[in-house]
Amino acid sequence: MRPTHTASSARAPILILLIAAGLVAAAAYLHPVSVGVIAAAAAATAASVAFAVPLAVALARLTFEGRAMIFALLVIASATSPVLLDHAAATSALGRHIGLGVPIATWVVYLAARALPANLEAAAALDGRSALRIWAPLLAPSVMGAAALVFLYCVFDLR
Repeated sequence: MRPTHTASSARAPILILLIAAGLVAAAAYLHPVSVGVIAAAAAATAASVAFAVPLAVALARLTFEGRAMIFALLVIASATSPVLLDHAAATSALGRHIGLGVPIATWVVYLAARALPANLEAAAALDGRSALRIWAPLLAPSVMGAAALVFLYCVFDLR
């Protein structure tokens, strides 16, 4: 009989909370910021990562027409969004940080998803599991790393 969960999956929520608390503590220690700045940075981080993770997995695993165009847009957005979004008067601070956070998070998660073997989906199907249950624990470290990068960028830019 297989166990329903492993010890590492049981510690995952605790580890995520510790990483999040450490990021908040590090940001507050390095530069005193208000709660509003941390809340805005957390909102921008959540929105960026929520959009970037499915995009990165789709780019890593699916082949479709227009894939090269999306890569080109990511490169252009990564290089130009700080300049373009800083000069756009109608862009809010949250929109500006999401605009740069999505390409950063997409690249980080894309590189991790591309490194995973292609036969994971077939193995998951043989075991009767969805690909999401296989991918989620394997991509969690890269998602947390992307979230840390976006969060720290937002906090230090909003200060």
